[in-house]
Formats: sequence, C-alpha cells, structure tokens
Amino acid sequence: MNTNKIMITLCLVAAFVSAACGGAAEPTPEPKPTEVVAEPTEVIEVPTATPTNEPEPTEAEAMEEPTLESTEEPEPEPEQVEMSTYDGPITEIAIRQVAIPQVDFVAAREAYIAVLQQQEGVVVDRELRAFLDFSTFGAPQPAVFIGMTEYENAEAFGNASGAAGGTEEAGAFFSSFDLEIFGALRPVNPEDRYDLAELGIGRGQVIEVAARDLSSYENFDSADYETKRDIFLEALSQQSGFVREYQWVSILDENIAVGMTVYESVEAYVAINSSDFVNTPEYTDFVFTYPFVAGYANYDAKPSGVTGFDLAETVAFPESIAVNDSIAYVSNFFDGSIHTLDLTTGDTSELVAAGVDSVAAGWGLWYDHPNDVLYACTARNAFGGPA
Repeated sequence: MNTNKIMITLCLVAAFVSAACGGAAEPTPEPKPTEVVAEPTEVIEVPTATPTNEPEPTEAEAMEEPTLESTEEPEPEPEQVEMSTYDGPITEIAIRQVAIPQVDFVAAREAYIAVLQQQEGVVVDRELRAFLDFSTFGAPQPAVFIGMTEYENAEAFGNASGAAGGTEEAGAFFSSFDLEIFGALRPVNPEDRYDLAELGIGRGQVIEVAARDLSSYENFDSADYETKRDIFLEALSQQSGFVREYQWVSILDENIAVGMTVYESVEAYVAINSSDFVNTPEYTDFVFTYPFVAGYANYDAKPSGVTGFDLAETVAFPESIAVNDSIAYVSNFFDGSIHTLDLTTGDTSELVAAGVDSVAAGWGLWYDHPNDVLYACTARNAFGGPA
C-alpha cells in the first residue's frame, strides 16, 4: 500500500517534470488557437461592413466574452510562470512514520539512498529524527524520520527520483514506512537559494518542521495568510536562541507550504515555546488561524560529530550524557528520568524513573570511571551510585 502510494507520487513527479521542463512549450500554442484571436477580429469586421442594428449586440456579446477570458487567465498565469521559471535547487521532503523495526528501516533507507546518490543531479541527502510531535506534545509514536534530498533543479529531481524509484532497493525502503507528507520544495521567494547541507548542522541544534495544506483552510485568503505569517516570523526571529528560518513551497502542489526553524539547542527551543511569546497576538494569530497538518521538533539523525542526540534515541529531551565504555547514560530535560543506552546493541533501560526528583528539571551527569560511579545532580539534590 505504501509502495503504491509512493509510485503514484513518482508518476506525478514525472508528469510535473515533463510539463515544467520538456513539455512546457506544447501547451502554449494550443490555448492560443482555442482563444481564437481571429474570431473577435472577424466579428469586429462584420459590423464595419454591415452597419445594421443586428451586428451591434452581436459585437457587444463578442467583445464581452474575450474580456471575461482575459480577466480569468492573468490570475493563474503568474503563479504558473513563477513555478516554471524557477531553475534553482529542489529539495525533496518525506515525513515518514516507521512501520517496521527501526534497525531494518535504517538499513533499507541506507540501501536506497546509496542508489539514489548514484544518479546525476543529486547534491546532498539529510535525515532528521523527530523527538517531539506537536499534535501530542510527546515523543512520536511510532518513530518519525524526515528525509530531505537536494537536487540541482526540477529536471534532475524528476530524472533521479524516477530512476531510483524503480529499483529493488526502493521497493524495500518504500514498504518500511507510512508516508505522512511528501513534497518537492523550493523557497517561497524564488529569488532565494537555500543550502540543505547547512541547515541546522550546528552541534545540538534543533530543527522545527511544520507543514501546512493551504487548501484545507475554509475561505482561504492568501494575503491574510502571508501577512500573519510574516508578522509571526519577524517576532520569532527576535527570540533568544533563534538561528534561522526557511520557508518553502512544493512545486508539485503549491498548496503545500513547509516552514523550518532552526534553534540553538533543545534548551533554547523549550525556553521560546514555554515563554510569554506563545501568548502574543503575533504567535496566536498565525499558529491558531493556520494550524499545521504535520509538525515536529527534530535533531540531525546523522550528525558529523558525537552529541547527546546521537545517544538519546529513546529520550524526548536529552539534557546530559555520560559514557562508561559502551554504556551511555542519558538524562531527560523535562521529567528527570535517566536511561541507559548500550552503544553496542542499542538496548535501553530506565535507571532513574520519571519524577524521582521533585523538580522537573534535567540532571547533570558525570561518570567516575576509576570508581565505576555515576553522579547526577539537579538544582535540588544530587546522588551517586554504582553505574
């Protein structure tokens, strides 16, 4: 079922690329004959030759119809031209819920990406791991991974994804997840250029992803949406810990809009989203008027350096880590729990239950290797015990 859905999407991709790249010239000649530029000319000539009473209403009717057509066409045309004339990088995004054991999903994904990266025009591939689902304000269940691949342009996107999508590796990977959102993105402002390789790569940075379907809003007013969005983003950019904003639109469906916000850290993300900012009109007028269809806070699933996020696969808000050979101890920022993570097998267990500390705050951890003791402390108390 997932494979069929994705194959249909790939067919739509091929159709789009054919229209935007190779076949864009064909539809242009056809509308002109159907508009029949000659017909209004003939109708106008007839009253000139025979200035009777009859031609006047006929001329008025003939003049009204082309006027109506010409007022309807200019509205869609600018957006279509804007889409087709954009020749910059395209970023494919897939928000996926893992449907098989995670280790098998990762293996299937790596096999598929290896095939995809062999195709011409593929620039860079990124993978994000969601740690917070905005719809539940808890850890995503099942696990959610967001894949993003940058291509040189729309034609490269269509050719590469089409070629890789028919392989055995693609079939195995596409059946390993349930697809939540898929799009081929370009910046909302076609003059902008985003570098996917630089998005949220700072150590410990958080990447917030919110996708919206503009067609789902009743009596949608694009001017109101853009105004509220821009006011919100301006206010957000003033918050401490904000790094950068990315605003995208899908070239496959211009109703799909995706916003990405990069924060300095989990602490900065939590501080902003638990501050008075979320009660301001700048925030509520946009977020509540135009709710997302999918929203997650994420970290880089394949960071270049070792961070707490590498080890905290089962902890929603990692605060601190300490490592004892192949065992990592990971504390939770919100509930005060501490989990162990076996770096060899991936097995996890709970060492300190949530709520043991009376203050819901993170633990600072330190492992005393010679004495095999793990020390953990918060603002209220501290303890040490066998690791």
